[in-house]
Formats: sequence, C-alpha cells, structure tokens
Amino acid sequence: MSKKMLFLYSLTHFWVDLSCALLVFRTLAGGVDFALCLLLYNFCAFALQMPFGLLADRLDRNGVVSAAGCALTALAYFLPGTVPAAVAAGVGNALFHLGGGIDVLNRSGERAWALGVFVSPGALGLFLGTLWGRGTAPGLLLAPAGLLLLGGAVLWLYRRIFGTLRSGNAPADLDAPGGYGVLLPLFLVVVLRSYMGMNQAFPWKGEWALLLTLALVLGKTAGGFAMDRLGAERASAVSLGLSAALYQTETSGVFRSKRSGGESYVPARLLAEYGGYRYVWSDADHTAVLSKGRQFYRFRWYDSDVEDETGTLLSMKNPAGFSDGLWIPCSFAEEQFACTVRDIDGTDYAVLVSSEVAAEAQSLLSELQEGLAAGGGYGWE
Repeated sequence: MSKKMLFLYSLTHFWVDLSCALLVFRTLAGGVDFALCLLLYNFCAFALQMPFGLLADRLDRNGVVSAAGCALTALAYFLPGTVPAAVAAGVGNALFHLGGGIDVLNRSGERAWALGVFVSPGALGLFLGTLWGRGTAPGLLLAPAGLLLLGGAVLWLYRRIFGTLRSGNAPADLDAPGGYGVLLPLFLVVVLRSYMGMNQAFPWKGEWALLLTLALVLGKTAGGFAMDRLGAERASAVSLGLSAALYQTETSGVFRSKRSGGESYVPARLLAEYGGYRYVWSDADHTAVLSKGRQFYRFRWYDSDVEDETGTLLSMKNPAGFSDGLWIPCSFAEEQFACTVRDIDGTDYAVLVSSEVAAEAQSLLSELQEGLAAGGGYGWE
C-alpha cells in the first residue's frame, strides 16, 4: 500500500467524520425533525453501504467513489432543509468509506495493518466534530472547503501514483462457499458493542474524553497490526476476551482512589455491591457492617480490627478510613473478598474486579504481547 495514498485516505477519513458530526450537531440538532434526520443519516451512512458496495465494485474506480463521497458531504452544508442535508451527508459518508476502504483492502494484499491505520482517525474526527458542533466556534464553512480540497487531492494523487483512475476491483460475486452464517457472530459483536455503549453510564468518562478517544484510535490501529502478527481468529479472540473481562468490572467498579499509610483504599459500599453484601452504616458507633447470609464483617472507622461472624477479630495492615463513607485497605479486601484493585495509570482512579477476571485479562494481554513481539514486516512500499 502506498504510504502517501494511505496517509491521504486516513486524513480524509478524519475530515469526513468530523464534518458529518459537525453538521449533525450544529445544523440538524435541535430541530423538530432531528430524530427523523438522525435516522435517515444513519440509514444512508451504514445500510446503504451494502448496495453501494456492489455498484462500487462494478464501477471499478474507488478513488472517484471516495471523492464523490467528499463532494456530496460538502453539498449537504448548502442544501435547503435539514432532511435533504441529512440524506446527502449520509450517502456521502457511505460513498467515502466504501471507496477508501475497498482501495485500502485491495492494495494491502493479505495484510491488515493499513486498514487499521485507515479506520482509526474516524473516531478522533467524530469526537472533535461533536465538540465543534455542540459549541459556538465559528468557521462552519471550513468543513465543506476541506472536503472539496481533500476529495480533489484523492483524485489527483490516485492518477499520479497509479497512472489511471481504474482500481482493478475483483468482479462482484455474491456466492458464499461457507454460507453467510459465518457473518452472524461478527454482526452480533457489532450489535453488542452498540448496545453496551448506549446503555452503560460512565460518570467518570467526561474527565477523560480526549484520552479515551485517543485510546480508541490507538486500539483500532493496533488491531490491524495484531491481526497481521496473530492471525485474524486469534487476534479477534484475544481482543474480545479482553473486552469481556473489562465489561465484567461494570460501571460501579471504577472509583476515585484514596491512599493512606502507603496503601490504597476501596469504598466499603462499593465492596458490598461487588460481593453482594448488605451494607449498613451506624453513625452512633461509627461502624459499618457487611453481611451476606451468615457471613459478617464489622468495621470501625480508624480501627484496624475487624470482627467476623464468630466474634473473631481479624487484623488489617492499616486502619479503616472515613470519607463520605467507610474505606477499607485494599490488602484486606483482596485477602477476604477475592477481588483485585488496579490503579489506572496516569489518573487518580482505580478499578475493582474479581481476582479471576483480573488473572484472565492478564493472561490474554500477555498472549497478545507475546504474539506482537513475534516479528514480521508490514509491507511498506
């Protein structure tokens, strides 16, 4: 894959997604027909990729399809009415992704690294376009101007590098020797990711919005390289396994960590939710009780002794703390409740997970790191 062409496609991908998000949140949002516009935009941008893909294969001019997508998205900014603008932007988005995506796939051979590089900037474009659209910063026309400039650059560079606008696409073939059922698990993964993203609340993500977006960009890029090193099946299994392990932490597992006496602390209320315990705090004697069935723990603030259901006093390395509720030293929590508390690097947050999930995640991560370290080139031209 030509590095120059890949860079231009990736830059254009960033700008197309930024421009679409800007249009949605600056022009379409707030109108009485916003729900309809959003539905039409998403339908055109995603569902229409199937029939448009067949047409693009037959046209055999991927650069032209990509540039047409840029032009149509730019046109959306000047159409009267929000519904036509939503349709034009959606169709333009679909055409660009098809043209650029097919070309990157075709010219990468059996390698996936280039596809990861091409796909990843879109997430950053959506993030910045959403911020721009929800704000009041001027310069709305910079988006269509950039689209037209980049679309023209794609056509110019394409002809200059390859000497023709023809792409050499394989003939469109609807035969599936293995059956279309093999696509069902991939489809369900997309549905699950969408469902989890729409239904999980992360109250802490506002502070890390840019960091999380950059992590998403890095993850998409790394996915292509991981596939080349590990193979498609193994890379998918490892990445999905890590995702499943992280999903097990749930939203409540993340908390702002506290330290005292050289040790991290975990909120007793969070520990109760994690283990399915009943949590009772008494202001009268400054104690917190965690109980489940016959199991029982009584903590007292600023005391390192813990009473269990038999009346035995268990000793903690450091005393329990108090800050809007009782806090328990992590060493005791990990010893008694089969959990693990991991600090999140570069932040003052930590995450509470079961020891089993933490061990499985570490195993999968080690397997991924070993595979990536195995070596192999990436076919730079």
